[in-house]
Amino acid sequence: MIGRSGLFGAALIGIARERARRRLRRAMVLGLLIGLAALMAVFVLAFLGLAAMHALDRPLGREGAALVVAAGFAVIAAALVLAAAIVARRDPPPPPVLPVAGAAAGAAGEAVAESVADLGRTARRAMRDNAPTLALLAFIAGFMASRR
Repeated sequence: MIGRSGLFGAALIGIARERARRRLRRAMVLGLLIGLAALMAVFVLAFLGLAAMHALDRPLGREGAALVVAAGFAVIAAALVLAAAIVARRDPPPPPVLPVAGAAAGAAGEAVAESVADLGRTARRAMRDNAPTLALLAFIAGFMASRR
C-alpha cells in the first residue's frame, strides 16, 4: 500500500511531467516559427542581394557589384555569429525549485527537475553549436542568389 508521501510524490511527478510536456511542445512550436522566420529572412536577403546587384551593375560592373553584395552579406553573417556567441555565453537561469513534502517526494521531484534542466541544457548546447553553421548557410545562399 502506498503511503501519503508516496501518493504526493506520484502526483508531483505527474505534474512535473505535464509541465515538461507543455514546455517541450511550446519549444517545438517556437523552434518551428523561428525556423520559418529564418527561412523567410534568407529569401528576403536573397532578393535584397539581387536588387543590390541590379542597382550596382551599371556603375561597378557585374563583378564589382557581386563583390560589394558579397561583402555586405559577410558583414551580416559576422554580426549574426557574434550575436550567437554572446547569447551562448550567457549563464542559464537556475532550475525551478519544486515544492516537496517528505523525503520520497523530494527525491522524486529533484530527479524530475534535474531531468528538465538537463533537457534545457542539451537544447541550448545544440542551438549554440549549430549557430555558426546556420549563419554560414545563410551567407552561401545569399551569395549564390546574388551571382545570378
